[in-house]
Amino acid sequence: MRKNKRNHSSPSFPINYLYYGFFLLIITFIHIYHVFLIEGPSTDKGIFIFYALLESIVEIGILTFLGGLIYKHLGKGFSIAFASITFLLFLAHLVDFPLTRLMDISIWSAIEFVVQETWENFIEMLYATHISLVSWIIGGICSLIVIALGFIFYFFTEKVGKKYPLYLSQTNIFLLLGLISLFFFLNGQVFSKRDLNNIFSQALPWKNSFIPLKQELIVLPHKLKPSIKETVVEEKLAAFSSQIKDLPNIYLFVVESLREDFLTEEIAPNLVKFKKENISVDLSLSNANGTQDSWFSLFYSQWPLHFEQIHRANWKSGSPPLQILKKMGYEIELISSARLAYYKMDELIFGEKEHLVRKSHFFPHNDHIPAFESDQKTISKLVKEVQKEKNRKGKCFIVFLESTHFDYSWPLKTFTQFNPITNKINYLKATFSTTHLKKIQNRYRNAIHYIDYLFGNFLQTLQQAPNWKESIVIFTSDHGEEFYEQGHLFHASNLSRPQTHVPIYFKLGNNTKIALDKKSGVCSHIDIFPTIFHYLLKSEDLAAGLFIGKSIFSETPTSFVISGRYNASRSPYEFFIHNGKEKLILSFKNKGDIFNSKELKIVGLKGINDENIPYTLESVYKDFNYALDKIFSP
Repeated sequence: MRKNKRNHSSPSFPINYLYYGFFLLIITFIHIYHVFLIEGPSTDKGIFIFYALLESIVEIGILTFLGGLIYKHLGKGFSIAFASITFLLFLAHLVDFPLTRLMDISIWSAIEFVVQETWENFIEMLYATHISLVSWIIGGICSLIVIALGFIFYFFTEKVGKKYPLYLSQTNIFLLLGLISLFFFLNGQVFSKRDLNNIFSQALPWKNSFIPLKQELIVLPHKLKPSIKETVVEEKLAAFSSQIKDLPNIYLFVVESLREDFLTEEIAPNLVKFKKENISVDLSLSNANGTQDSWFSLFYSQWPLHFEQIHRANWKSGSPPLQILKKMGYEIELISSARLAYYKMDELIFGEKEHLVRKSHFFPHNDHIPAFESDQKTISKLVKEVQKEKNRKGKCFIVFLESTHFDYSWPLKTFTQFNPITNKINYLKATFSTTHLKKIQNRYRNAIHYIDYLFGNFLQTLQQAPNWKESIVIFTSDHGEEFYEQGHLFHASNLSRPQTHVPIYFKLGNNTKIALDKKSGVCSHIDIFPTIFHYLLKSEDLAAGLFIGKSIFSETPTSFVISGRYNASRSPYEFFIHNGKEKLILSFKNKGDIFNSKELKIVGLKGINDENIPYTLESVYKDFNYALDKIFSP
């Protein structure tokens, strides 16, 4: 009987049912569990759990069918090669789960990011994870070992399968796949009118539910407004002259991953006091949920959508605002614990060979030097500079601090104010469960508390200097941090309020030279330098045609904010427009070329606290047409 079934003329063929069965069991569990973890209506959850199961069955059914055909017609060698490919696919499912769960990036998107990066940027991306290169190497070796074990497992199951063979008919497989396809089609018709959350689809094996979700399209009359050219900046700066002789010192602090609502009296007393005594707006937002886009927007006063154009143009001159400060007579001093080589942001901001900077001090952190030590050295250096040149004016200090980047860093023995904590973030545990979320949040609170302590030391020193009253101090962060409030952990995953609501605090001398009653109610990173120049020059003329941002004291202040979602070295293809009350989340239909895309997909409309708001295309045009006209113009 078995011999007849093995005959090549037979419509049946043997399958490695143990290997593919194990594959099916694991990926089904992963994707069903992923759907289960997502917060949402039970009915929607049930639908997508069903889809996760069926997509897993279809995928394994196809692989089993192909594997059997290859074994029957091409022989054992090709069959083993195919099995190795299926095992890599199996590993891709395993890696995809934490990537999607934590950062809303599929394994395929991650591979695409890596392929498009230079080797230098790839290494910087590894550093940015705060996981040591040694750990990455060990992880790579472990992956090779797992692949080797996969081969062993395949051969073992193949051997067992020959003793207890199972044959499948091609006809039966086609029938099974046809029935499942029909089920998908029918479900698509039944549930097509349901308002299903797109985040559920990302938990599925194929990232698609085959349910045609309703998604409105905005057709634009013009393409995205192009970015400013370096030659245009050079021309405008050539015509600029300043008559200011008494230049107050400027201190600009940019902190990593610091969200506004965690700055409370208990966690950050110095920052809360600084905010109350100085200037802030009702709603301050980052221009991106990733570092490079936020830094770009801050130091260029341009929308994050323009990042790729200017970055790839290989500007030599550096940040236009810093060029202006230097032309005014400022000496720029850089003190940083952050790795500014990330995406070559050091050259993009400070110019080729950092020529805009008079002095540069870098205090790196690594496996042996924690981030809090680097930050401590950074602030100590700044304090020494303040003490050394008490009467000196015309200095601009740009300070980058890093302790609040995951996995969060502070002096464990002397500054642990918030308990309980986890000694080290276990990313695998954080993926599967929120049980230890409070312990992770307490790590974050302790890191903020230490940053606040360092900033307080700086303020105390500066307040004793003769130039305190005239000094300009700006405090902000590149983006926020999420703890599963909107389904993800850390940042760079979605445009939620926790990831984009940041502190932007101004001390502009004694804060009285510009009428405070004209203060804007909403601002972002692109408004920081226009506000500084408005204060210094008592005019907004400089910003016209050079910056997109506006002074918070402008006669016609910013009425909306754009924030872009992390997209590695490319410009964000997903972004929101926030008018201070609601945010419209949009995605370019042509993700690969946003400057030639004239259609936008509406991802959703959310309120001030990320609550979903019903909308129509007409209401969107009514409330956001002004912003769209500004962004998309000839």
